[in-house]
Amino acid sequence: QASTTPVAGGGKSAGNVGALKSAPSSHYTLQLSSSSNYDNLNGWAKKENLKNYVVYETTRNGQPWYVLVTGMYASKEDAKRAVSTLPADVQAKNPWAKPLHQVQADLK
Repeated sequence: QASTTPVAGGGKSAGNVGALKSAPSSHYTLQLSSSSNYDNLNGWAKKENLKNYVVYETTRNGQPWYVLVTGMYASKEDAKRAVSTLPADVQAKNPWAKPLHQVQADLK
């Protein structure tokens, strides 16, 4: 047994996961990174001083997988434009516009 303490409601997450669930499924977010290591992902987001980011848990090949996203945008174009406002180290990871309906499917 791992000695991690999950937050209430199941898997580990950081930020406002509820906002992702309740936002219009036609909107977009920016996926910045993903990892099997929650602490690394969350630590990197903090180090980069990201605002309004969310780390949520999904499953990949039957294992926990964590995804780091930021922002909510009405269109893919808005999301892509927002990339230029991110720190250079974050831009270097090639953030991509992810449809919220995919995020919401991950969260089910």
